[in-house]
Amino acid sequence: MKNFEIKQVKNLSKSQILELTGLLVDAIKNNEAIDIDKRDISSYYSQLGNADMVIAEIGGKIVGSAIAKYYTESYISHIADFRKLIVSRKFQKQGIGTSLIRRLEEIVRKKGILKIEFSYREGNRAARLYTDLGFRPWGKSTCAVRYSNQCYNEIHMEKMLL
Repeated sequence: MKNFEIKQVKNLSKSQILELTGLLVDAIKNNEAIDIDKRDISSYYSQLGNADMVIAEIGGKIVGSAIAKYYTESYISHIADFRKLIVSRKFQKQGIGTSLIRRLEEIVRKKGILKIEFSYREGNRAARLYTDLGFRPWGKSTCAVRYSNQCYNEIHMEKMLL
């Protein structure tokens, strides 16, 4: 197992955006993420806005990422939505995903967030990780997203931080 470092990032450099885009494209190729246009990926990472992001690095190379998006509406401002939890296939099963989630949990707790929600594509190999970290499923959306004439179901998870 290689040593990795988890870092919180606010502003991504162009090279970091390219690395993250490559990481997500690889996840799409490995059927671990929904297929989206490369231009959408780059703009997504360059416009984090009301969010916090953590990355995992090994030897200065990004091998994982996770984002906590915050709602601005007052009635749901106590909830963070975790997105884009990705670990390079080559570095999976080494504790990186767990470390990314735990670091994001620390960050959102400090902001007073009471609940974390996220969704993942049904069949995701990391599903057990989420339940092991205390998340519980609360629903399923059938044909939640559609790309290339194919529907994908999503499983919805939540965790209370009280």
